[in-house]
Amino acid sequence: ERDWGIIMAGTIMVVIPTLIVFLLAQKFFVKGIATQGIKE
Repeated sequence: ERDWGIIMAGTIMVVIPTLIVFLLAQKFFVKGIATQGIKE
């Protein structure tokens, strides 16, 4: 017996923070690349 509610909740708890971190990191990387391109 698998409690899919708990499995889904656990998956969501892991995936959502990961997505948020990824999206924030992506914004910072894009800004960093843009500023480096301008400086050189």
